[in-house]
Amino acid sequence: MRIPLVGPAYTERSPDLNAQTCVNLYPVPGGPDGRAVAALYGTPGLTRFSTIGTTPVRGMHVFGGYLLAVSGRTLYRVGADGIATGVGTLNSTAGRVGMADNGRAVMLVDGVNGYLWNGAALTRITDASFPNGASQVAFLGGYFVFDKADGNPGEFMISKLYTTDPTDPGNQFDALDYATAEADPDGLVALAANAGHLWLLGEHTTEVWYHSGAAFPFDPIGGARSDRGCAARWSVAKAGDALLWLSDDRQGRLQVVMTSGQGVQPVSTPALEWEFTGYDSVADATAYAYQEGGHLFYVLTFPREDATWVFDVSTNMWHRRGGWSAPAWTRHWGEVYARFDGGHLVGDYLTGKVYRLDEDAFTDDGAVIRRERVAPVLHADGKALFFRRLEVFAQPGAGPLGDTTPNVLLDWSDDGGRTFGPNLEGSLGGAGDFGARLTWWRLGTSRRRNFRVVVTDPVRVVLMGAEADVEVGSS
Repeated sequence: MRIPLVGPAYTERSPDLNAQTCVNLYPVPGGPDGRAVAALYGTPGLTRFSTIGTTPVRGMHVFGGYLLAVSGRTLYRVGADGIATGVGTLNSTAGRVGMADNGRAVMLVDGVNGYLWNGAALTRITDASFPNGASQVAFLGGYFVFDKADGNPGEFMISKLYTTDPTDPGNQFDALDYATAEADPDGLVALAANAGHLWLLGEHTTEVWYHSGAAFPFDPIGGARSDRGCAARWSVAKAGDALLWLSDDRQGRLQVVMTSGQGVQPVSTPALEWEFTGYDSVADATAYAYQEGGHLFYVLTFPREDATWVFDVSTNMWHRRGGWSAPAWTRHWGEVYARFDGGHLVGDYLTGKVYRLDEDAFTDDGAVIRRERVAPVLHADGKALFFRRLEVFAQPGAGPLGDTTPNVLLDWSDDGGRTFGPNLEGSLGGAGDFGARLTWWRLGTSRRRNFRVVVTDPVRVVLMGAEADVEVGSS
């Protein structure tokens, strides 16, 4: 009997119906004529790139050949060698920092003030027309666009068109250069520039505006409106030519949605949406997106719930990432993201460390990564199942680990994923032992069973499926 070991995370509200987990593993299609239709690959580990402070990394942006990152109240400039230099001071110490650049300068907003970095100095914006309190900024068509925190619901503001003077880029504002996303009277939660359009995400609705070239250069696109709002400002992330975010509507349905053209479509599963509704808070959710090996990942973290969920746009499947603090999973360490010097960098949500997402690293900066897959339930309409043998097909020859070889742990649940046992070990083989097999014998009997495979050793993990010798009883 083939066991569908490869698959996404899908735990229903009743585990008796579906109790699948997929943590720190993600499904990958096997391609034409492969050994298996698909496999589970281990998610990347974290290697230290830089330490920029002692408090959480609040934002990152690449400009002028350097990584700009904020920790505490300090703006740091980080080179490709990871050396960080403090180059400016903000008037806040916590909370996310939004950044965007116009090719000549970077605008930063921290929910208190606005700032401009021109590559040499950080200057607080003191123009009386600038609305302090902005928390997000984008750049589109020559203009910085940012939320107008001191205005009416739905208002946003723009800078003047950038000047040709490189010593004075973008720092001109007019108090009348604002507009309102007014197709619906809900408040503006987030804004983003994507594919030449300005997306304005309200509490319950979304509007798309375009660069019209009028006196106020942006106007709404007729009919480009959705009754899906934004439940979490920092859940908005650009993935390829699309935006994804955690949405909400007037009926209270929480979904992850993705743009398609000027429309919006849900990509979360009903099981995951049920998970979201059980969270005490979702407004603090944060997200980023990155591409690796032909897969486009949207990484969504719920800080208060200590959970990170990842959507693979390339396969339309979800998995979970994070640490393990028995008996519960914790969130992934990455909070903010930047693509820099050919690598994917994430800033730590607790410390001032910046890490590289590394497919060839098998720990999180030295910490153990627990990888887990709970397969779908096996049953025969209530008849007894006698499990003679189980083989897991994995990539062998990954060791050694000192004087030992890396192991895979196998256990199972006969009660719908509520409890597991008895924790049996199998070897992935030593280095170069490409003939090693993962086989277990005499696994007992049950009327339903979920097998679980766990790997905690720091090795490359590829799981291609499983097969069991099972006898079905008469009753």
